[in-house]
Amino acid sequence: MVDKATTAYAANTALANEFSNESCATRGMNAQAGESGTYSYADGRWYSNEKREVANSDLAVRSAMLAAEAGDPEAMIDLGRWYSMLGRSAASYCDRALDYFLGAAQKGLAIGYLLAGKVYEFCGNNEWAARCYMEAAEHGVDTGKAALDQILLAHPMLRLKLA
Repeated sequence: MVDKATTAYAANTALANEFSNESCATRGMNAQAGESGTYSYADGRWYSNEKREVANSDLAVRSAMLAAEAGDPEAMIDLGRWYSMLGRSAASYCDRALDYFLGAAQKGLAIGYLLAGKVYEFCGNNEWAARCYMEAAEHGVDTGKAALDQILLAHPMLRLKLA
């Protein structure tokens, strides 16, 4: 039997890969960190700008945090994915993941709504998951509409709350 954490992990990893394959290491989010290279998070690992796995994940996390604090929405997505991976063991990490995903969405990176919806769904908050999926769909995220349809099919009473 596949447990809920494994299912959510697989869904979040698939979405993260869909988002990150093109932009994994092409941005300069490390400009504020004062360290060489850029870092991104995908497939449960931190990568450098050469798309090599980073041995010093503390350096990558610190760099991403500095970039996120400076307002870089892609760094927020990377940190959100990282915290959502940690969230399988502690609820406070899920809260941090949500903060980063929603912060990225508010900065204009709509994939943040979709990823926040996945975290809410994992936590059992189907109403907020549906609201995030709806926002993602309204902001042009293709898989947002499919995720919304899927959760409304599984929980038809949500339509009343979203109306």
